[in-house]
Amino acid sequence: MHLAGMWWCVFYLNVAFTCAMMREYYIAAKEIYWDYAPSVIITITCIHSHNAHSPKKATRSPFGVLIYKKAVYIQYTDGSFTQEIPKDPWLGYLGPTMKAEVHDVIAVYFKNLASRPYSMHPHGVFYSKASEGANYPDGQEFGSKGEFVLPGQTHTYHWVVRDETSPGSDDPNCFTWIYHSHVNEPKDVNSGLIGALLTCRKGSRTAERQDVGEDFILMFTIVDENNSWYLEDNIRETIADPRSLDRSDLHCINGYMYGNLPGLNMCSEVNVSWHIFGLGS
Repeated sequence: MHLAGMWWCVFYLNVAFTCAMMREYYIAAKEIYWDYAPSVIITITCIHSHNAHSPKKATRSPFGVLIYKKAVYIQYTDGSFTQEIPKDPWLGYLGPTMKAEVHDVIAVYFKNLASRPYSMHPHGVFYSKASEGANYPDGQEFGSKGEFVLPGQTHTYHWVVRDETSPGSDDPNCFTWIYHSHVNEPKDVNSGLIGALLTCRKGSRTAERQDVGEDFILMFTIVDENNSWYLEDNIRETIADPRSLDRSDLHCINGYMYGNLPGLNMCSEVNVSWHIFGLGS
């Protein structure tokens, strides 16, 4: 993330004499193969899994299909979209956690490195039509206002953090929201394109949060891979048809099943903030 003071954002926010911070993110949608249970042992039951050294293609174990082709959000250092920024392992397949204070402007430079149209649609912030990132019948020309980004193309979103969706005097310092692709919302999210967005009290963070030692983001969800854009790809690359699986087989936290979620480590006597949301049915 890059921080820069932007004098023009005073006009954009329509707030006179307010100094706003621009928080910039370079994010791409990228296709990967995701392993829901990479450990050699299913840690909850101590049963051995066959996926520890699986090839990078969708595979089936005695526990069902556990490696799937997905699309995820990846953060990069700059607009060349060549150098990925490492993320904490416990984030799983979630996109980078975006963080901003009230009155900040979030600028997202989005590139679609996947094979089909995707977008970025936020919750908990304010935006113009061109920065909504949602595809729906709105009386305008299809695709004319940033509803989706075609493969290989880029789009810039500007999102404004306002008081209405930020912490009040009796609230914690940061609220938890999400962002996701919204070309076809159920399929896009089941395909993997989702992440967290934190809107925080003014002065609660400079570059990082000051009141806690760690922000942990946990998404509890039931992923329906039968409602993913990559269903046919995964059928071709698995021994059995994944449509035969019960969708309840894919209960996961941040994309990990069977106790495989790694890295939730914290130090004694250090305050930790948990940001939890749920999706799926």
